[in-house]
Amino acid sequence: MNSLKSNKKTPMPSSGLRYLLTLFLFILFRITCYCQFTNEALSLPGDTLKVQQILDLAYGLEIESPDSAIVLYGIAAEIADRIGYRIGKGRALQYTGIVYSDQGNYKQAIEYYQRSIEVFKTIPYPAGVASTYVNIGNIYKRKAEYSKALNNYLEGTRIFEQIGDTSRLIYAYSNVGSVLSDVEQYDKSLFYNRRSLELSLLLKDSSSICDGLANIGSIDFNRGEYDKSFKNYDKALAIAELIEDTYVLYLANISLSSIESQTENYKKALISSKQGLYFATVLGNPALVGNSTARIGANYMNLGKLDSAEFYLLRSVELAQENQLQEVLISAYKWMAELQEKQGGYKSALEWKNQYLMLQKKATGERQKRIVAGLEIEYETEKKDLELSEKTLEIERNEALLAKRNYFIVALFGALISAFIFFLLVRRSLRQKKIIAEKDTAIQQEKVMQLKKNQQVVAFKSMMEGEEKERIRLAKDLHDGLGGMLSSVKLHFSKIGTENQPLQQSDDFRKAIELLDVTSSEARKISHNLMPGALVKFGLIDALNDFCNNIAGSHSFAVEFQSYGLDNRLPEDQEIMIYRIVQELVNNVVKHAKATEVIVQLMVSDNVLHITVEDNGVGFEPEKTKNPGIGMNNIRSRIDYLNGDLTIDSQPGVGTTISMKIPIKFGHS
Repeated sequence: MNSLKSNKKTPMPSSGLRYLLTLFLFILFRITCYCQFTNEALSLPGDTLKVQQILDLAYGLEIESPDSAIVLYGIAAEIADRIGYRIGKGRALQYTGIVYSDQGNYKQAIEYYQRSIEVFKTIPYPAGVASTYVNIGNIYKRKAEYSKALNNYLEGTRIFEQIGDTSRLIYAYSNVGSVLSDVEQYDKSLFYNRRSLELSLLLKDSSSICDGLANIGSIDFNRGEYDKSFKNYDKALAIAELIEDTYVLYLANISLSSIESQTENYKKALISSKQGLYFATVLGNPALVGNSTARIGANYMNLGKLDSAEFYLLRSVELAQENQLQEVLISAYKWMAELQEKQGGYKSALEWKNQYLMLQKKATGERQKRIVAGLEIEYETEKKDLELSEKTLEIERNEALLAKRNYFIVALFGALISAFIFFLLVRRSLRQKKIIAEKDTAIQQEKVMQLKKNQQVVAFKSMMEGEEKERIRLAKDLHDGLGGMLSSVKLHFSKIGTENQPLQQSDDFRKAIELLDVTSSEARKISHNLMPGALVKFGLIDALNDFCNNIAGSHSFAVEFQSYGLDNRLPEDQEIMIYRIVQELVNNVVKHAKATEVIVQLMVSDNVLHITVEDNGVGFEPEKTKNPGIGMNNIRSRIDYLNGDLTIDSQPGVGTTISMKIPIKFGHS
């Protein structure tokens, strides 16, 4: 809430002779009105309507001729003082302060604000006093004098609370929360923003509800609580779309883009940042356009589209340099350094990074000042609490002196109090014993649960080892036994065909030879699926590469396999488990997803193996799938055995992405 007056309209710019003629006629009309109203006001003491007309005339000149507006406000104040129209004088002084504030003349603005407060207090007009305190708070906030800003905001808020002005309290609480957020006092800021939102919901004011949700979302983001922040911004976005609040539409989309980038959902982040750029362009604010453009570039970079990233980041840098937008330049320089490094331009990357570090150092100094201001605010609050405590202590001392005069009464009640304290101590002792007993029971139960879990792990390990041994035995029997026998049968058939030339012309004989070939091939496939030879001989990467190639060759869709950083062999049991997990996931895609593309990725970072299986199939809603199949249960069991995490991201019509994180240790090379 910046002032009592709002909705100032900027005059439309013209050009040439027509503009000069229009401006001349307008000024002539204003001067005529001014003379008429001034003469009438001076000749009609007590006519408050004429004071109001002069105030309205001055208000209309604030944008195009602020000096003239100040003169008229001075005349209005003088006339109002002569006719005893106190509220008119107070408003004239307050509005003069607003004009000086808009011009950046803060010293003069504060002087007029304080004079208007003195006038409003004599009426009394508490709403005017409170609003003027808020105006003073706005000035100190712009000057980064956060303690003074907060004191003035709180004074205005206190008065609004006393008079029960709910609509103004919404914005007063929001102002207090804004200052506390600037100095990183997020818990206190959240308290006031929630009070603002509660009142907005009470009045069903969609605009202030939208602002309140966005403010709380910003605090959640700064505290790293991205899930909460996402929900609040998502609600704000829905309301902003209904009421067509362009600024909140920009803010919510850009903030959602930041959250989605933090959670590495770069595709959605790109969409949100492009939406933000659209609304920033509608608003015509260079800072918002530059910020949106930089974020689009960063999202393209994270998606690996480096040419598009460079286009948007350079555009952002150019816009930010033209308009001296420090915060935009910090982000743009940082991302340009990362982009150049990814493109191999290390010298250029270093230059961009140096520019980033220079601006970041300056920004860090400003942030430290804000934090110090926050600590000062916190210290002042604690100091006031301490003073209150000292006053309370003084009262207690006086009461103690009075108590001495009634010594015998105190002695009598002392015995009762001692008995009561003894009772409390006994009760407390019993309660502590009960708590200790409950804790011991909980510890024992936890140990039992851990033992059961260990037993389950051992049982699962034994089952998996038995299953893999059986697979190996079956694979060997199929390959060496059945495969050998089929090869022998084919050899005999071939010999018979050679010795009996007419038999070679028989369709049945040729069909039998073909069936033997197909049967041998199927036996080899089954043997390979049970235990791939590449897994045993060459390791996980070669085995998965062969598996993906075989799947792609036997089905009508593309399978892309990618591996980064997994250069050494893992322990045999881990390699087998991971192979089975990927095998089961890809087979699920084949059976259910109706996909045309599948991407399998393995990447090692800080001794953690990241596995992703992504398809462009029909997708599903994971939360509505109450009874997963046997294959999915096997996958979860194997992930649990490997102490890993599994995440499923899927929506109907947009495909499925299954991500896993598994801690690893390298075995033999």
